[in-house]
Amino acid sequence: MSKKSEEIETNRTSNELIQLEEELKTVDPTIFDGINPAKKKALLSTTLIHVRSHSGPLPDPESMASYNSIIPNGAERLMAMAEKEQENRHSIQNKIIGSKIQLAIRGQLIGLFIGTLGICGALYLSYNDHDTVAAIIGGTTVVTLVSAFIFGKNQENKK
Repeated sequence: MSKKSEEIETNRTSNELIQLEEELKTVDPTIFDGINPAKKKALLSTTLIHVRSHSGPLPDPESMASYNSIIPNGAERLMAMAEKEQENRHSIQNKIIGSKIQLAIRGQLIGLFIGTLGICGALYLSYNDHDTVAAIIGGTTVVTLVSAFIFGKNQENKK
């Protein structure tokens, strides 16, 4: 470590110690009463803990620079890995959406076929003087399809 970077680190640590002391004094103003300055500095130094937190798919810039110093082109490799992962997630999402669309279309076509078959069967029975059976088959076909459509939309809206 160069002399200048050591000075910067010392100044940063001193500033952090001052901030820590001020925060502790806001909690209890008499916390350091009767403690000599050297012991107070030692206590604050052992109390000071560096916690680094980051949320997101990539590390913070300081960590990226550290990776670059440890692994040749480390930051670039991390970026490429993150881009590849995002590309993979997008392709999976596109496949899922495409399969859901196909499933919905297939369900609609099957519903159309069943509805057409039920109504045609009811018309055929009605034409051959079986009006009661024709009404039951035709009515249940239409009611079932309409209720399936309505309940399907209600469940979709709940999601």
